[in-house]
Amino acid sequence: MREGSDPYGPRGSLTREQIEEIQVYRANNEPGYRERYYRKDGTRKSLEIYDESGQTPPQLTRLSENSPWARARDVPAPPKPYFLDNDYISVGADTVSSGAGLRLLEESAQTRHLAIRWDNLMSEWKTETGGAHQVQQTHESAGLWGEAKGSYKESHTAMGDAAEALGENAARHHYIAERYRDSRTSLCSGRRAATTSSTRCGRMRTAGWSSSRPRAVRERISVGAHFPTESRYPKGAGSTSTTFWRP
Repeated sequence: MREGSDPYGPRGSLTREQIEEIQVYRANNEPGYRERYYRKDGTRKSLEIYDESGQTPPQLTRLSENSPWARARDVPAPPKPYFLDNDYISVGADTVSSGAGLRLLEESAQTRHLAIRWDNLMSEWKTETGGAHQVQQTHESAGLWGEAKGSYKESHTAMGDAAEALGENAARHHYIAERYRDSRTSLCSGRRAATTSSTRCGRMRTAGWSSSRPRAVRERISVGAHFPTESRYPKGAGSTSTTFWRP
C-alpha cells in the first residue's frame, strides 16, 4: 500500500488479490471509507461504485461486533447444526399416517415457501425504489417507494402468518396426531399462554395433557425439516416451533 492520494499506484502494478487486501485494510482503518462504499452490514452499496483502484471493493463480514471486517469469502463456513437426538429430529413424510394430514402439511409448507419468495421480491423492490428516490428526488419516485414499502409490509406480515401456520399444522397434524392419538386442542389464555393472549394447547384425556393444571411446564416442539422429506419439502420453507403445555 503506497502513501499519498492513490494507495494503489499505477494501474496494473497490483493483482486483484493485493487490491482487495488494501480495500479491506482501508475499510477497517480509514475514516469514511466504509461509509462511502458499504452499508452497515458490510454489503456493497453498488457494483458500479469504484474506489481509486477502479474496482469495486469486496463484500465484507465479521464474526462479531468487536471483530475486524474481512472479505466475506475468507470467513470460515458456519458449523453444521448439531442435534442431541438425531433419531428424534430426522423424521419424514413417511411417519405421517394420515393421507389428508400429509396433503395439508405439504400445502402449508408450499404456502410458506411461496410467501418467502414473494417477500424477497417485495424487499428487493423496496430497496430499488428507495435507491432510485435518493437519486431522483421526484414526486413519482417518492410514490413508487411508498407503494413498495406498503407492499413489503403486507408481504412480510403474510410470510410470518404462513410460518406460524406451518408450525401449528406440523404440531397438530404430525407430532401430536402421531404420538397422542386421543388428544384434542383447546384455547389457552392468561399468564400460561406464552407470549400471546390466546394460544393452542394440546390436551390428552389419557396422558393428562392440560393447560389448567398447576406447575405446568412448556415442551417446545421443533418442526419444519421434519416434514415432508427433503425431495417433497419446498426449499426455503424453513423450520419453526410451537408450544404445548404439559403437567
